[in-house]
Amino acid sequence: MIKRFDLHTHTHFSDGEGTVQEKVEKAVELGLDLIAITDHFDEPLNHRMTVQQLQELSKIVKGKEYSIPVLLGIETGIEGSVPLELQGQVDFIIRSIHYLRKPVQAKSPYDPLYWEAYKEEILALLRAGGDVLGHVEGYMPLPLGDLKTTFEERREMEREVAQKFFTKDWQEEVARLATKHRVAIELHSFTKTPRLDFIRLCQEEGCIFSVGSDAHPTYNVGQIDWAFEVIEELKIPKTQLLPYVKGWLE
Repeated sequence: MIKRFDLHTHTHFSDGEGTVQEKVEKAVELGLDLIAITDHFDEPLNHRMTVQQLQELSKIVKGKEYSIPVLLGIETGIEGSVPLELQGQVDFIIRSIHYLRKPVQAKSPYDPLYWEAYKEEILALLRAGGDVLGHVEGYMPLPLGDLKTTFEERREMEREVAQKFFTKDWQEEVARLATKHRVAIELHSFTKTPRLDFIRLCQEEGCIFSVGSDAHPTYNVGQIDWAFEVIEELKIPKTQLLPYVKGWLE
């Protein structure tokens, strides 16, 4: 039986809510076997951690025995790295695209030039290494300008973008690079992404997978049912799941 794990959560150390203890208690309440704290770090974002905050977070995660294993990760971008003094403390890196490094003046949320640039950023991110490719088809940096949208409207826009621009040849290159560099594709439960055909293609290429709720409020910890339904439907084995590959779960 595959154990349940959530490898993408945020606390008050970046743009989440609640403490490490509260996140762990929620995970235990839900019967999870493993949780990771993965606050934003080393990106030009207003809500990222400082080095001092990451050191403090490391002491909280690593300095206490919890009733389930608790990992310390960071979520960063293409160029983010772990400080030398903390490299033995941070267990893994999620790399996600929250902005384009070279801004593109998009004419609309569906500007093809913008999404070609995004696709190139994803490939560059995979070449940069790390452990997990975060929310590749979800929580994308939509070029909205002054357009006001709801959460659901943004998710629908992301689905349209993926359908229009994320071609099979690009998906195959993502899968190839992810397999080559041993970067796990995140099954991002909160946005139910990537699409099933994309996941299946990655599975056939030999990719490994991670699961994350991307919980910001504590009550969203462990909202991972969609990901585990996909794992069951596609019969993804333990040998293609990051916690088993890394030996965090047996």
